[in-house]
Amino acid sequence: MKTMMYVCLNSLIGFALVGIAEIIEPALIRRKIRYHGVLAFFTALLILGALLVGLLLGAFHE
Repeated sequence: MKTMMYVCLNSLIGFALVGIAEIIEPALIRRKIRYHGVLAFFTALLILGALLVGLLLGAFHE
């Protein structure tokens, strides 16, 4: 059961990462930025990381 929880959590994080990247990418294409796919992915990774850190800090706040 614990394994299933981790599979669901990891797939949720993966889908969130792809979704954020798909939202950011058209703005990068319009500005004619080179390597827009890679840049959108790393920007999404940064945003998702900040959200997860904020979630963890909020969860353990006294």
